[in-house]
Parts: sequence; structure tokens; C-alpha cells
Amino acid sequence: MGLDRRDLLAGAVALLGAELVAPLARALAAEAAAPGFAASRAVFTPDQRSLLAAISERIIPTTDTPGAVAAGVPAFIEKMLADWSLPADRVPIIAGLNAIEGRSQSVNK
Repeated sequence: MGLDRRDLLAGAVALLGAELVAPLARALAAEAAAPGFAASRAVFTPDQRSLLAAISERIIPTTDTPGAVAAGVPAFIEKMLADWSLPADRVPIIAGLNAIEGRSQSVNK
């Protein structure tokens, strides 16, 4: 018996604990007041946004339920980074996306 998405997400929340729960709770409260995952400002370049969508969909693909892109995961991540994280928190995420892109470019020449 494998893990389903809910088990995987529950495990991730358990691992990340308060680091995820507090900003997520604030974001969900704000979301209830104004639905939609529109960030107040852009965090990612269009290329980074596309890469994030591809990675998200690979992790949570469309099956008999919506995948990450259809569920708005990339937009939610950008909203969290734009509106709920500290500037220093964005640095490793953007660096990680740039590293993935760089590695992809070097492997697929």
C-alpha cells in the first residue's frame, strides 16, 4: 500500500511543523476573506514560474483528481513568498530554482 497525496502532505506538515503552520494559517485566513492566490508582487520570473509549475505537477500530477497546477499550488507558493515570508526566506528557493534550471541546461545541451 503506497502513500496517497493526503498522507504525503500530512507527513510534510509534520516535518515542517510550526515553520509551515503559522504562515499557512495566516494565508488561509486571508484567503477566506479574498479568494484566489494572487500575490501582491511578483517573486518569480516567468521562466522560474514555469519551472515551478513543472516541478509542482511532477510532485502532484493530475490523476483522477486535479494536479498541482490545477489546484493553484505554484500561485499559492508565490503568494506565500510574496506576502508571508521574509526576504531572506526567498533566497534559497529562488537559488534552488536557478540551480535546477542551470543543471537542466547543462545536461540537455
